[in-house]
Amino acid sequence: MLRLALARAARQSPWQGGGGGAPWQGGGGGACQLLGGGGCRGAHSGSSWREGLLAASAATIAARGALAALAAAPAAAAATGAAALAAGAAGAAAGAPGGAALALSSFQIHNPRRGGSSGAAYWIWRAGLSGTLATHGLIAANVLSFGLQQLNPAYTQAAVRAGWAVAQGEWWRLGTAAFIHGSALHLGVNMLALYNIGGTVEGALGSGRFLTVYMASAVAGNLAGYALGHSFTTSMGSSGALCGVFGGYLVHRWLHRHAVPISGPELRSIGLTLGLNLAIMLALGGSLDQAAHAGGFAGGMAVTALLSRRWFRSSQSAMARLAALLALLLAGRALGAEQCSNTKAEPSFSYDSVFSSARDSGVAFADLPGYSRSVYAEDHALLTPESRVWAPNTYGWHNSLTAHLINPYKGPHFTMYLVQMKHDSRAAPLDARVERFVFVVEGSVTVSHGGEDIELRANQYVFFPPGSNDTLTSEGGAGLCVFERIYSKKGSPAFQYGTTDDRPLLPVEPEVFALRKLLPANDEYDFNIHVMDFEPGQYLYVKEIHYNQHGLLLLQGQGIYRLGNSWYPVQAGDAIWMPPFVLQWYAALGTETSRYLLYKDTNNDPLLRP
Repeated sequence: MLRLALARAARQSPWQGGGGGAPWQGGGGGACQLLGGGGCRGAHSGSSWREGLLAASAATIAARGALAALAAAPAAAAATGAAALAAGAAGAAAGAPGGAALALSSFQIHNPRRGGSSGAAYWIWRAGLSGTLATHGLIAANVLSFGLQQLNPAYTQAAVRAGWAVAQGEWWRLGTAAFIHGSALHLGVNMLALYNIGGTVEGALGSGRFLTVYMASAVAGNLAGYALGHSFTTSMGSSGALCGVFGGYLVHRWLHRHAVPISGPELRSIGLTLGLNLAIMLALGGSLDQAAHAGGFAGGMAVTALLSRRWFRSSQSAMARLAALLALLLAGRALGAEQCSNTKAEPSFSYDSVFSSARDSGVAFADLPGYSRSVYAEDHALLTPESRVWAPNTYGWHNSLTAHLINPYKGPHFTMYLVQMKHDSRAAPLDARVERFVFVVEGSVTVSHGGEDIELRANQYVFFPPGSNDTLTSEGGAGLCVFERIYSKKGSPAFQYGTTDDRPLLPVEPEVFALRKLLPANDEYDFNIHVMDFEPGQYLYVKEIHYNQHGLLLLQGQGIYRLGNSWYPVQAGDAIWMPPFVLQWYAALGTETSRYLLYKDTNNDPLLRP
């Protein structure tokens, strides 16, 4: 992109070997810095030099394409090296030493021994890091940090940008979140972008200033995301810092436009890059942490303007790197690898944690004898998996284990319990007064109704009205959540079954969660079962106090639940009892959609309740 500017400047004495213009020189002998560290000898005149430069440029572009493909095909590494060597050979054959250096500029090679350097500088050169120590150091720090994330999940929780934690004084998260990534793809996309642009900007600013711009942009982006986002939003990733590096480059390029004028092709490339990425950001909308990107971009521009010196080391391929930066960054986010934010994307659900044996051992204090998160109070109860008591073959469940969570002994007028059906297990018919709702958490069951066998799997449900003689069996085993109560009306509710996600989404304004009701809302039914989904950072708008009773099972995700004047961290597998008039509120945390199953009594006159 800067090729015209370079060709024009190459004919001027400050670029020539042994000539004046020291600010443009490299380690000695008139070498110039290309792409933040590629050694380049003085320009040669004549058509052979031009041909060599064009050949080297074409091969360099091919090498960059192979490097970009590395994420999808490891074999591209060999193609990258071969293309770069071919470029060097082509340039040398045409009598263009500058072309050879240009082709190798992707590897940031500069020989300090030409300027008399020795010792550590020589080994830095041998490692291919000359002029880009900060860039490679940041890449190494991000990779190391991702490795620590895999070894210890608590490391991620301590470093991610969580709005509520920052509000409580944990300001370090504004910096550490830039070194945390959600997946290997997320890390790879961001590090490839940093590799593409880092050498150019570091070569122009110097390592110290480059590090300052990078970290200041990271903090500025996270600060903007914190200030403009929900207090329960979590975010991670280096994209804010990378946007700041891009903005810093633009400022530095503008401030030094008189030394190397901005050519028409370069200006068009800048405009195309900005326009393309702005269009992508607008198209992806809520799936991006827009505030963090904008804050990082603005922060990088401001800090670069304050630190910039009146010189500029140009690079023929600077815009080739810049063009890839935000496109790679946003592509990673489009694939679901970017920072965590509120999103309306269709979620997927897994209820594996509800019956997982790992949940039965508790959480961080599991090694402390007697520890449990379970709480029983007069106006609510939190029942966590480590407190469950499983009993065999109770209440007509043959070859099964049941764990009762809520029952009428302490005031509720319904019962809620979990069932682990084993192989060849069955449930006995109901008492004529009792109605039952069964939600399949895992495995499968068979319901015999009206001479028809209905197979139900995870995320499906069935309602047995009072007096039903239908049977429920399981050949291979299943995990169920069951609600029962004595029917309180004089109607005739009908048998129901279905799939949760087939139920229509209902309007909930001004709330933002997704709501589905699994039973009809007519007067024949005296309770309903709601399924409520919250994206990370979403929370209940209304702090509810009402006369309804609730039984809740968290199927997926984690968050904070307020019950009365107490606040509880909750996770998949936890159950909650809420009697009438207890203050209740929920906020979803973490990185996955929260979903819970909620019993709610309906269509009952409070004066006539049984």
